[in-house]
Amino acid sequence: MASSITVALEHPAAVALDVAPYLLLLKPGGSLHLGVPAATSDGVLLKCILAGFANSKVEASGVSASKPDWEVGAAAALPKPPPAAGGRVLINAMDLADDDLVDEDDLLANDAVVLPDPAGGGGCATKKRACKDCSCGRAEMEAANPGSVEEPATSACGNCSKGDAFRCASCPHLGTPAFEKGANENVQLNLSQDDFS
Repeated sequence: MASSITVALEHPAAVALDVAPYLLLLKPGGSLHLGVPAATSDGVLLKCILAGFANSKVEASGVSASKPDWEVGAAAALPKPPPAAGGRVLINAMDLADDDLVDEDDLLANDAVVLPDPAGGGGCATKKRACKDCSCGRAEMEAANPGSVEEPATSACGNCSKGDAFRCASCPHLGTPAFEKGANENVQLNLSQDDFS
């Protein structure tokens, strides 16, 4: 292993230079001096940095770099903090300013609680009947007036015949298969008649 390596290169050789083998040949703390043209010195500098050289820099005569003082796989112990008095952590009362603390009563203010809007997209607002675990009050309304089931909303999109992928949330045909526009839009549920012949 060498403590210093000096190499002089011309332009074509400097462009294709691989500096990683020089890192293996140097001792820890060893220096590498590459005499390269000024046009290629930035590229060679980048190659030295990426290969693992430390203190890489461009000089007037080329690029110089040094191998780090440590070897690959070396380990060092971190310094331990000084032990506290009696194993306890001491906190100064001045460190805890009142500005840093949060008042618990402010966290439970009534105006901060936002309840979800029952008519806004969630729950059973878009369905024909109330959900099994309805919490918006629609199940109680339907139980009180069983004969007055409200009509489904009419569609505003005009894509009812195309299928569920094109229907809006208020479509009365949501969940039914696609059909031809203008044809009978009702689904026949009486299959006792054989109309398939």
